[in-house]
Amino acid sequence: MLSRTKSMLPAGTISVGAGLLVAGITTYAFLVVSARALGPERYAELSVLWTLVVLVGPGFFLPIEQELARSLSTEVTTGPELESGRTSFRRAAAIGSLLTGILVIATFIAERWLLSELFDGERLLFWGFIIALVGYLFAHLLKGVLAGTSSFAAYGFLVAIEGVLRLLGAIVLVLVGTEVGGPYGLMIGLAPVGAVLLSLSTQWRKLQPGPRGLWRDTWAALGLLLAGSALAQLLLNSGPIAVKLLATEQQDAAAGRFLAGLVMARIPLFLFQAVQAALLPKLAGLVGVSRLDDFRHGLVRLVEAIVVLIAIVIGISLTIGPWLLTLLFGAGFELDRIDLAFLAAASGGFMVAIAFGQALIALREYVELMVGWGAGIVALVMFTAIGSDLLRRVETGYLAGTAVAALLMSYFTFARVNERIAKLSERAN
Repeated sequence: MLSRTKSMLPAGTISVGAGLLVAGITTYAFLVVSARALGPERYAELSVLWTLVVLVGPGFFLPIEQELARSLSTEVTTGPELESGRTSFRRAAAIGSLLTGILVIATFIAERWLLSELFDGERLLFWGFIIALVGYLFAHLLKGVLAGTSSFAAYGFLVAIEGVLRLLGAIVLVLVGTEVGGPYGLMIGLAPVGAVLLSLSTQWRKLQPGPRGLWRDTWAALGLLLAGSALAQLLLNSGPIAVKLLATEQQDAAAGRFLAGLVMARIPLFLFQAVQAALLPKLAGLVGVSRLDDFRHGLVRLVEAIVVLIAIVIGISLTIGPWLLTLLFGAGFELDRIDLAFLAAASGGFMVAIAFGQALIALREYVELMVGWGAGIVALVMFTAIGSDLLRRVETGYLAGTAVAALLMSYFTFARVNERIAKLSERAN
């Protein structure tokens, strides 16, 4: 299975995977270190900030990275130079800067609500979120250039150093005896800024000025990608926020326990980002040269590998999952086997949905991408509304949402690929 899947992926997967392995270890270490330093109740506040950052950061800025990478990789495949590389970058940077400005203004407008309802008055958590918005804009712009120009070693370094910086900051805070969440929240925001400063790329020199093209085409593509990505991140990260908002006063620590279980269940999903970063340029290249049979067959092999992996993770969750969770996060963060199995299955469904989502982006089927994630959100809301058990209703909603998104996007992907293959056959005849 591994050899079959490897044939689908570009060599850059290994480089990105190495960086993500470092990032994953350091990120999980950061969450564990901060959880042990703060305890379940204070960690709940930090968990909400972490959820917001990974919701808004990738949700709004990942589409900019994806469209930039898709544009640059298509140009690499179909021509000897990146004829419009600088134009593509400038458009992405301009749109991203405008978007960041809007998000920052909206955050300041919502400051009072965020502080009272989510951050429990910790103002440094609020500023950590503001800094993270700016940092992730620059990080995703740089990632788009690196992925689109196949500079995967530099991409791996960028993601690795962010995790290292965040963990080092947390260790310093522990050593000085910090027991409030605010300073740890600042580390969340400052890490991507420091990572960009330490890994500024020379890829800009490879991007040659090119045709101006149509701004409305860029706006349309990014607009649909942003909508789809925001829905995807909402589906992925709404759980801890939902637990926080639905919990009674006696359940204040539930959000922290839920995030701890989610963090462990998502280890495969985190590492899957290596595949995600290298997969889109590969798929876009195959579409650019009309190798749609290779596109379809490789995607099927990848999904088969994901299903096998998630079956293994669910098995681990049902056997030694609770013991592993306590070992990592300590006393006070317990979840039972069924909770962990639900979270593992939902994370697996999300991985499948990501694979088909990347395929739809490569095919430039942005509307179908948005519809798929939107249907997942509808299922999430419907199933979360059912039942009275706090954690189980949120877990069920998460699983139902990812399953619906994966199934619908798989249908869209194969339908569009088959249509294009049929058209190519008609032209050949």
